[in-house]
Amino acid sequence: MSKGLKKALSVALCLIMLFGTVAIGGEGFADLLDALTVKASAENYEAGDIIEFGSYPQSKITDSSLISALNSQSGIWQSYNYYSGSGSRVDGQMTASNYMRYKDVTYNGNKYRAVIFDSYRPYWTGNISDISTAYQDDNGYTAGTIYWFKYEPLKWRVLDKNAGLVMCATIIDSQPYNNYIIKNGTDGYGYDACWGDSAQTYYASNYAKSSIRQWLNNDFYNTAFSDEQKTNIMTKTLNNDCRFTLYGNSGYEEYDAPSTSDKVFLLSYDQVINIGYGFDDLNHDLNHDPARRLQGSDYAKCQGLWVDDSSSEYNGNSSWWLRSPDIYSDGANTVRYYGDVGSGSVADTNYGVVPALQLYTSSENNSNYSVGDIIEFGSYPQSKITDSSLISALNSQSGTWQSYNYYSGSGSWTDGQMTASNYMRYKDVTYNGNKYR
Repeated sequence: MSKGLKKALSVALCLIMLFGTVAIGGEGFADLLDALTVKASAENYEAGDIIEFGSYPQSKITDSSLISALNSQSGIWQSYNYYSGSGSRVDGQMTASNYMRYKDVTYNGNKYRAVIFDSYRPYWTGNISDISTAYQDDNGYTAGTIYWFKYEPLKWRVLDKNAGLVMCATIIDSQPYNNYIIKNGTDGYGYDACWGDSAQTYYASNYAKSSIRQWLNNDFYNTAFSDEQKTNIMTKTLNNDCRFTLYGNSGYEEYDAPSTSDKVFLLSYDQVINIGYGFDDLNHDLNHDPARRLQGSDYAKCQGLWVDDSSSEYNGNSSWWLRSPDIYSDGANTVRYYGDVGSGSVADTNYGVVPALQLYTSSENNSNYSVGDIIEFGSYPQSKITDSSLISALNSQSGTWQSYNYYSGSGSWTDGQMTASNYMRYKDVTYNGNKYR
């Protein structure tokens, strides 16, 4: 029996345990194949193997007949809300606008994304939107033209089969680490201080506050995965320390970012030099590791990814973000196009995005339970608080009241006058490590 068939059967058996008995044959087998496209189990593979999970726009459509048919499809154009500015790194004038837009359509059972831009996406968010400040034209994309990209299965490289840790096998998009940056004053080490918000409350290299973290766990997560697929993705607690602090170098703690709990994330510096994940640890960032070299999709290039066009062995490769802050306030670690680890300025839009995530393994899902067993998963406000001291303490906590937007009307079943209002509201607070509503 081939290795590939063994793996397919192993995944199938795991799914049968998850979902119950599946009839093999006819439509039952088709149902099983459909299930395989929904669930993924990294434990059935070895480090370095490639699995498919989720989908994302990737390959550019070049067939003129298909382009014509797609152009005739209706759809709503959405703004990417990409940033541009005045050309200054110190004035904080970068703002989002709708110069670049997209729409998704389904045609003949396949999903496609259209992209158009009126002006070019600058290679850092504070620059003006102009062809002279962009890489899109270098990649063959011209303002004012509609380009189509097909949604295709995402390929993931298994890093740790026991933990279910996987990373995208290609660069799937091109985004800045942080959309906003303003330079003002000096940090604790005497370097220029670059802030990630206009109020200057956190460094631009803070991953916990970064726009790329929000993008991964909102835009990408909701685009790439179905509701069923999302149930197979774990929430991972991440260490977001500066790469030097990770290795015990005191004095750089000022650049550490708080830990986060995320569904999708960037790999860290220590993860891409982990020999257990298939990377080379020799000389750390001085080593040009082929396992770290990646190329981008057509879609990523349309977004403004920089691509090496030299005649060297690195031709076609691009650099991609890591989440670890570097030792200056506007710097985050990257994997360079030739395979070593370096640093990039967080407002640069031309670095690639390589998502990583952790899939549930059989030891972490409900295949270990029997019908009727009770498991705990998720949390929701349930028990009323009756302790007067705790109530008093909770009443003193700050928080923002949100409206439930519950409906009421005139008392008639026929006049259609029921409307939402804010007569009932809630707020969530965390106190002594517990969450309350």
